[in-house]
Amino acid sequence: MYQNDEDLELPYDTKLGALLHNDSFKAILKPSMLMELDIVRLYGNNAAHGKNIRALEALQALKNSFRFLSWLSKYYSQENPEIADFDERLIPYGDVADKTKKELQALTEQFDKEREQANKLAKKQAVLAEENEKLKQQLEAQLQIIASRKEERSASIRWSLKRALNLLCNRCRCHGCNRPQQIRSDSSRHHPERSICAGR
Repeated sequence: MYQNDEDLELPYDTKLGALLHNDSFKAILKPSMLMELDIVRLYGNNAAHGKNIRALEALQALKNSFRFLSWLSKYYSQENPEIADFDERLIPYGDVADKTKKELQALTEQFDKEREQANKLAKKQAVLAEENEKLKQQLEAQLQIIASRKEERSASIRWSLKRALNLLCNRCRCHGCNRPQQIRSDSSRHHPERSICAGR
């Protein structure tokens, strides 16, 4: 109000009590409404400092605030708004608040359980992933060993074959011959000595 109403002069002390008791502010309000606002201020301060507020006092503060806000909307609106009467039945009381608190607590407990389950599942998946990585590394190592042994075995076979061919060529007196000639005919299969060397 002080920022938008030119008739209101902002005092040096900007606390709520000083704003309510400022002369320019008191000039536009009825004394009864000023008293009602002062009651709202008093109950609000007591609640802020941890003092117990009775239900009737809280209800009175709500009624006073509603009356002031109704006056404010009519006085500062370009058009005259329609304002409904104060309806106490719309105010949530302790049973509703307790129910809401219990529902919130239940949701919090459910969320904590779901989060705990999610954490357990994440840890389990991490363990499985680590085990899978170890198994993968072991498998790769075994495959490398198998490939190395296979290569060694192939090299040994090639060396043995080469040595056998050299021995056969030496027996046939085929100097410089690295491999036997192909069998010329089916009949030579019965006489292998004929197909060992082309010179015989």
